[in-house]
Amino acid sequence: MMSEYISIHLKPLEITTSTIAYDSDIRMSYQDLSKYIQSDGVRILAVKSTCIPLQKCLDNPYTKASKIIKKRERNKSKEGPNKQKQSRTLSGNTLYFNSSVEFVVRDNPEDTKYYNIRISPSKGSIQIQGVKPPIFEVANNQIRFILDHISEKMCTEEVYSLSNCRVIIINEKTEIIADDDVFIRIDELSKIFSNYIETHEE
Repeated sequence: MMSEYISIHLKPLEITTSTIAYDSDIRMSYQDLSKYIQSDGVRILAVKSTCIPLQKCLDNPYTKASKIIKKRERNKSKEGPNKQKQSRTLSGNTLYFNSSVEFVVRDNPEDTKYYNIRISPSKGSIQIQGVKPPIFEVANNQIRFILDHISEKMCTEEVYSLSNCRVIIINEKTEIIADDDVFIRIDELSKIFSNYIETHEE
């Protein structure tokens, strides 16, 4: 069978990074969340929101504000003066998604790895990006930290709950270990990735 043929010519799949989404019962305005939760330079490296003044975003390299602006300028110059491009409506500093707040979080001051956690607090949806294995354990720990921190700083005394955990994006790598005349059908390869994702969901 084709699946058996493929398995002997591929190294086991290895997750590099992933994006995981959750639902939660947090309910508040993104303006309040932006106002009361600040970067502490230890675990919370940056807070990103349309409500935050542009200069404050530019002063913090973890917001990637300057990169966003430079990228937009490059894209605008490529479009030319006569090309009209539809874009989403932006507000505030125009750098980030409306109605959401993003937190750049790491485990400790010595850790160079950090995660981007985006919360849409009016509806309770949460995404965490850049998660490495064990993906669900890492994601739960980081999101639990930021939700508990929000509860403490905003004096709500609420323990926010998480539900409906699902993988949105998963990046994996493998390697062909066979002679040069061996090839793999791309549609069969996609089935392997799909099956792998299903068996690694929480």
